[in-house]
Amino acid sequence: MKLILKTALTAASFGVCVLASTAQAQNLVTNGSFTGGLTGWTPAAATTNVATGTCSFNGAAQPGTETASGSAGFTTANAELALGSVILTSAGSRSCVLYQDIAIPVGATTLTLSGDFGTRAGGAGVVSTSDRAMWVGVYPTTSVPNYQQAPLSGTNRIIVSGANNTALTPAAIASFSVAPYAGTTIRLAIINAMQSPGSGGLAPVANGYSVAGASNVQAVVAVSPPAPVPTLSEWAMILLGMTLAGAAAWQISRKQVVRTA
Repeated sequence: MKLILKTALTAASFGVCVLASTAQAQNLVTNGSFTGGLTGWTPAAATTNVATGTCSFNGAAQPGTETASGSAGFTTANAELALGSVILTSAGSRSCVLYQDIAIPVGATTLTLSGDFGTRAGGAGVVSTSDRAMWVGVYPTTSVPNYQQAPLSGTNRIIVSGANNTALTPAAIASFSVAPYAGTTIRLAIINAMQSPGSGGLAPVANGYSVAGASNVQAVVAVSPPAPVPTLSEWAMILLGMTLAGAAAWQISRKQVVRTA
């Protein structure tokens, strides 16, 4: 009898219990390594707070050449990278953006941004490191963001300070909650920005420009899959478990009746 009861309970528990779902990491970025170019990405100038000038982005095999400025690219551990430049022709600031819209899965809570980045000044004029930088964050899909725009995640974004890099290096990652945007689409943007001296109030540096590079860009979310619905075979196991459990209970009650008779 103990064997019958044990078998019944094991079968029932096997059929009824759902295995614990493990959170699965998903990288939401398309072509973050820029294999074969900028497929999946859209280059554009920011739609607000834009001084006159030019914006450019191109994909290349490392180290590559930034096509608009003719500047050499960056060495990197990755085979390919994206290169961009910004040039100012009037006082103010200009944000040149490479973006793609990513769908946040239902059930996602936290998103982690990472990537390899680098910047440097170019041209006959030297642009101060305090007048150029790169920002990587998530924004609404309603416009092309500028570097001064607050990201959806508040202050959490990757900021790559202006430097004179020769190689792309991993940036400090940025993690933040995307629970409010689960089930919606948001805009991942790499922003190469430059301002003229005097916090944008003076004339731009003649023949100066900022070059930026990016590769291995990732936006990873952890998603817990919904509890699975039992399949036909699982329902069969449930019914078998219930049948065996009922038979065991009947046998126990029958023995009790025999003993009291």
